[in-house]
Amino acid sequence: MIVAEMHDAVRLGLDKSSNLPLPSFLPEEIDYWLNEAQIQIIKQKAFGNNFRKEGFEDSVKRIEDLATLVTIPEGTYASPPLYPHPFYPNVQYIEKGDIGNNYYFPQLSFEYMYYVDSVVNVSTDTKSFQLGTRLASHDKIRNLIETEFNKPVIRTPFVYFYEDKIGYIHDPDHTVNSVHVTCIRKPKEMVYSNPSPGQTIVCELPEHVHPEIVASAINMILENIESPRQETNIQQLTLKE
Repeated sequence: MIVAEMHDAVRLGLDKSSNLPLPSFLPEEIDYWLNEAQIQIIKQKAFGNNFRKEGFEDSVKRIEDLATLVTIPEGTYASPPLYPHPFYPNVQYIEKGDIGNNYYFPQLSFEYMYYVDSVVNVSTDTKSFQLGTRLASHDKIRNLIETEFNKPVIRTPFVYFYEDKIGYIHDPDHTVNSVHVTCIRKPKEMVYSNPSPGQTIVCELPEHVHPEIVASAINMILENIESPRQETNIQQLTLKE
C-alpha cells in the first residue's frame, strides 16, 4: 500500500471521502498522523504493549510484523568503532550513532532505533572466537567491573546502555575486537508525494501491517478532534491486530 492509498483509507475511515461536504485534512496533516501511528505501532510490537501482549520474537506474527526493519549483519562487514571505557578496564563501548553509519551496509545508512542483540568477536593471547551477549542491569555492573580488588570471570560478555552508547563488559583476559549489532532501525518518514532523502511514498513495514497503521492514525485523529467514535475505533484497531 503506497502512502496515497493510505491517505484514501484514512479519509474513508473518518467519513471524509471527497464527495462529502465535510472539513478535510491537508496531505501534510495526514502524513503527520500516519508517521505518528507508524512509530506507535513499532513500539507496541517491539515491547508487548499490544492486544496480544507479545513483544518482538514472541510469535511468528511479531517477527513478520517488524521483519523489514530488523538489520542483521551478514557476511563480512566493518564493525562500528570500539572505544575503551575511561574508568573500567574490562569495558569497551560503541556509539549508537555509529551503528547505521555505513559500517554494516556500504550502500545504505540508517538511523538506529532499538537494540535487539549482538555478537562480539573476542581474542586472547592465543586465539579469537565469537560469543553471544547478555543484558546487564546497572545494579549488577559493579560486580562485573574489573578493579584492584575484583577480577571477575565472565564467560559470556554483558551489554548495558548509557547515554547514546552501548557498553560491552568482557572477561579481563579478553579483548573485544569487533561487534555485530542486530537492531530495529527507524523507518523512513512517509510522505504523500515528492519524497526527499530519508522519506518514502511506500510504507516500509510489511503490507499486512498497513491496515493497523491506518486504523491507529484514524484513532489518533478522532481523539484529537474529540469524536464520540473514539471507543469504536479502538475496538476496530484491536480487530486489525
